Amino acid sequence: ANIGLLLPIPIFFFLSSIVKKKGTNKKKTVIAHYEPIKGITPLFAGFLYKKVLENRHVTAEIIQMAIDGHIKIKQEGKREYILEKQSQQALKIDDASNLILLDIFKKGDSVNTKKIHSDFYLTGMDINRKLSDKAFELKYFDQNRRKLQSSLSSLGIIGVFLSFMSLGVFLEYALTGWSFGLGISSILALIFSFKVDFRGEKGNDIYHELEGLKLYINTAEKHRIDFHNNPEKFRGVFEKLLPYAIIFGLEKKWANEFKDIYTEPPSWYEGDVTGFD
Repeated sequence: ANIGLLLPIPIFFFLSSIVKKKGTNKKKTVIAHYEPIKGITPLFAGFLYKKVLENRHVTAEIIQMAIDGHIKIKQEGKREYILEKQSQQALKIDDASNLILLDIFKKGDSVNTKKIHSDFYLTGMDINRKLSDKAFELKYFDQNRRKLQSSLSSLGIIGVFLSFMSLGVFLEYALTGWSFGLGISSILALIFSFKVDFRGEKGNDIYHELEGLKLYINTAEKHRIDFHNNPEKFRGVFEKLLPYAIIFGLEKKWANEFKDIYTEPPSWYEGDVTGFD
């Protein structure tokens, strides 16, 4: 009567096999990269890397737009910043990036970062949808894998619901082992649904390129002599890779390697240079 307790064992191996065969990518050797990926914004790169939009990806894109001359960042007081729009003309930038720009400056051409309207998160949801649609359209993400994840998560939710609802019937016929077996198997389906990698072959290539960029940023101390021997050249390296350091959560480490190279802030930043870190 309780042999159903063993049901999760074959289910585990079945799900593991399915996800490994249809929902995972080949691991590649990570090689250090020194240049951002051409044609992909930091916002989109961060989304492809994490498979979901995070706050730091928006921050990275704002910094990139400042570096590109679309925004100027002004420091006012300790940790208080003003963003100023630099062009009144329509900007030829990525649609998702443009959403950030339009929403930040929808009430004027200047905004205090602490006073950005509270419903900005709604724009974040729109950006996430746009990036997701773009990732699938350009084949960075695989539609079949999305269907696999949806199927596993749906089966898991339905299974948990059925095991709970049928517990009374199973108790009546002394088959509680089947109820618990079904419930655990359903939870396994939910867990494995999160292990499905949306990225297709093209997206997997981008992921490993970004891993290479992360490797370079993370080991920047090895290049300190080069940085100091040619500070003007490597000021450009700092700015070029700063948005990506933010994506990887390495911005403090990256900034620390250049802290004594900057004697004045870059053109897109205005304020006390000691505050530029």
